[in-house]
Amino acid sequence: MVVWRRATFTDRMHFVYSGGLGLLILVLRHRVPGWDVLLPLHGAMLVLLAALVLNARRLPTAHAWYPLAMPLLLFHEVAHLSFLFANDWRDHYVLAFEAWLFPEPPTVWLGRHATLLATEVLQIGYLSYYGMLVVVATVLYRRNDPAPFAGVMAGTVLAYMLCYAIFIAFPTEGPAHTLRHLHTEPLPGGPLYGAVRFLQQGGVHGNAFPSAHVAGAMVPLLFAWRYAPRLAAWLAPLILLMCGAAVYDRYHNAVDVMAGIPPRRSYSGVRHVRPGGRRALTGLVTALARAPSAAGRPPAA
Repeated sequence: MVVWRRATFTDRMHFVYSGGLGLLILVLRHRVPGWDVLLPLHGAMLVLLAALVLNARRLPTAHAWYPLAMPLLLFHEVAHLSFLFANDWRDHYVLAFEAWLFPEPPTVWLGRHATLLATEVLQIGYLSYYGMLVVVATVLYRRNDPAPFAGVMAGTVLAYMLCYAIFIAFPTEGPAHTLRHLHTEPLPGGPLYGAVRFLQQGGVHGNAFPSAHVAGAMVPLLFAWRYAPRLAAWLAPLILLMCGAAVYDRYHNAVDVMAGIPPRRSYSGVRHVRPGGRRALTGLVTALARAPSAAGRPPAA
C-alpha cells in the first residue's frame, strides 16, 4: 500500500493504534458508552493520517509536528475506555506493592511535611513537562540530519502508546481518589500551584499507572543527553522536580512514577554523552524512525 510504504515509524504506530483500538471498540461496543461517536472519529483519524503521509512533501511541517497534538486527544479517549476489559479499578494492587516498599504512603507522608516553598518549587518541574518535548524537538529539528528529530518523536509516541495500553488493560484512578480519606489537609500553594490546578481541570479520572508524564518526559531527556548534552543538564533537574511533584500533588503514587521511567538498561545510551558512547535506546528508536520522509521532511531530490 502506498500510504504504508511512505509512512514513517511514527505514522505507522498511529495507524496501528487508531485502527486496532477502533476494532476493539467495535467488537466490545457493548462496554463502550458513545461507541457510535468514537468509531467515526477513528475513521476520520485514519483518513487524516493518510492525507498527512501522502502530502508530506507539500506539508512537511504539519507532518513532522502533528504527533504533538495527538496526546491531547488520545489521553482523554483512553480514560473513557478504562473499563473496556476490566470491571473495576486495579489500584489495590499498586497500593499493596507501595505498602511493601514504604511504611507510609508517600503522598500522605509528603502531605504531612508540605510547605509553601516546597509546593511552589516542585510545580516548576511539573509545569516544565508541557514544554519538554517542544524544546528538545525544536533543537533537533534544526539539525541537518532529520533522524534525531524523527527518533525523539517516535520514541515519545511509543512511550505514550505503551502507557495507553496499560491504562486500558490495568485501569487505575490514582491516590487523589484511593487515598482521599488520608489526605486530610490541603496542600499549601501559591501561584504556580494554582496554575497546575487550573491545568488539571482539563485532566481525566484514571490513567494513573504508569505516569505518562514521566514516560513522555524521559524520552526527550534521553535524546537531549545524546544530541544536546548542555540542554539535558538543564532538563534533568526539572524532570526530577516533576517526578516529585507528581507524587507530592497526589496525582500519582510513587510506584506510578517509577513505572514511567525506562528500565536501567535503557540508560546505557546516556551513560556517556561523548560521541561514540553506547546509546542503546536512542539509537534503536532513531534507527526504527529512519523511514521514507523521516521527520516529515521531503526526501532529498
